[in-house]
Formats: sequence, C-alpha cells, structure tokens
Amino acid sequence: MEVPSDQVIQSTNDDATASKLHAVNRGYWVDPYIRHFCFSRTPKSPEISRGYFVRTQAFKAITMSFIKHNHGECQVVNLGAGSDTLYFILREANLLPRKFVEVDLGYNVMRKIAIMKNRKLFPDSENPPVPTESSRGDTTAVQCAAGATADTSSTEDADSRRTAFHAGPYYIFAFDLRQPVESLIERLCDTTSNGCGLSRTSPTLFLAECVLVYMPSAQTTQLLRGLATNFSSAAFLHYEQAGIQSDLSFSYH
Repeated sequence: MEVPSDQVIQSTNDDATASKLHAVNRGYWVDPYIRHFCFSRTPKSPEISRGYFVRTQAFKAITMSFIKHNHGECQVVNLGAGSDTLYFILREANLLPRKFVEVDLGYNVMRKIAIMKNRKLFPDSENPPVPTESSRGDTTAVQCAAGATADTSSTEDADSRRTAFHAGPYYIFAFDLRQPVESLIERLCDTTSNGCGLSRTSPTLFLAECVLVYMPSAQTTQLLRGLATNFSSAAFLHYEQAGIQSDLSFSYH
C-alpha cells in the first residue's frame, strides 16, 4: 500500500471529526466539546454514525475502566489524537489519570492548541488565550496562533508554544510517529519543562484510533516494540481498518 502524504493523513482527522459531530447532533451520544473542533457540517449515513458510535464508546469505556481499575494512578497516551475530545469527557466525569498525553502531527497539534485556548477549554491554565479573527478555528486560527507568539524571546520558544501545551495532567505535543521511537519515549519521560514526566513503571494505556494503518509496517513494528520495551506496565488499545486493498468492505480490529 502506498504511504499517504502528511496532508492526506492530517485531513482524515477533519473527516472523522465531522462524522462524530454529525452523530452527536443526531443523538447517538453526548459530547459537548466536539463542536469546537469541527469546521464542516457534512451529513453522514447511518452506517457511518453507527460505526463511530461503536469505536468512540469503546475507547471511552475501556479507558474509564483502566483508570478506575488503577484508582487514577496511571497514565494515558493518545497517539494520533487529532481533535479527539476524550480528555474533556474524562474531566467532566471527574475521572482523570495522573497524566494524559496527546501526540499528533504538527499542523493538527497547532490547530488544536489554538482552538483550546480561544475556546477557553482550560480556564485555569496560565497560558493566555490566542487572539483570532475567525471563529472557524481552521487555517486562520493556526496562523493567528503563530502570531500570538511573535513577542517571545526566541524563535525556538515560539515554535514550542505553538506545538506543545500543558495544563494540569494534560499534555499535547507534535511528533511524527514514523520517527525513531526513542525520540518519542524521551519526550514522554523527560522530567524537565520540555517533557511530560511519564513514569516507565506506572500502568500506562496507549490509544491509537485509525493511526497505524497510515504507517509503514516496519515503523509500526518499531513503535510497538519500543513502547512495550520501555513501559513495563503498558497496555495498547487500537482500532484499525483491515483489508483496505480489497474490493470488499472494510473490517475493523
């Protein structure tokens, strides 16, 4: 299978978010946060809505069960998180892990950070809101997010503020999962202000919703092997398309 470009990969997030918003608006489940991250109102078929209901509720239920089982003394890492709202759902349910980390490609991360700040989804955060001229939160929001850091002391600091954010137990940063897994683990476990301070021994749940399918198999293998080797109490929950080169309909695992 030909590996898709970064632009194609990132655009799948917008389609998934639009599908989730449509399902929420049709009453399949409740999510008051998804509307903040959706830039289109595209009608979807009932089959699509049912599929998103199953995968969204499965991830939510399993993550909640994991946190409850460990009495909150655990870590959750959402790989390829995109515009996922699971953190806010957990926060609303007063069921947060010790650390919750989101990782995605740069554009999706910059846009999500800009939206979260402008929508004041972290009212107690010390990070100031980013001024924008658009309520859509699309490319304009990302450009304005970049402009909001223009007065920082260095370009490096400005880039860091656009591609990383931290508030309480929540962390988000930009990283290409096709890169060496050692770099990802270093960022996750770094205890300085540049890292997330994850423990290598605490129970850790890694999430990947339709992520690995966009990666070459060799890079997927090194990612999974690296996470399993470096986190002694890790679990991996993923949902992927299978048989996508076939003329038959997709199946999921």
